[in-house]
Amino acid sequence: MYQSLDNHQGFPATTYMQVAAPTPAGKPCIRDYSELVTRVIPEPLAQLVPLPELARRCDEVARTQPRFREETPILLAAETRRRAVLANPLRLA
Repeated sequence: MYQSLDNHQGFPATTYMQVAAPTPAGKPCIRDYSELVTRVIPEPLAQLVPLPELARRCDEVARTQPRFREETPILLAAETRRRAVLANPLRLA
């Protein structure tokens, strides 16, 4: 990607900007998900903390342990869905 510099202070007309391509997300792994919910964020802990705190913790885990990057959104979505079902127990399918 080239960017034009119009400052006329002796800089070249174009400068090459290196932009790192985002790493593609892999497929979720059931083995990593199992370890995530047993060792990193146990299910009882996920059920007790408020959703914003759980989202923050999932984001922190995804940043510090990249192998759980694909599994943390699944955990957060499952817990959100579980709480929605429990909040409305008379929902007809």
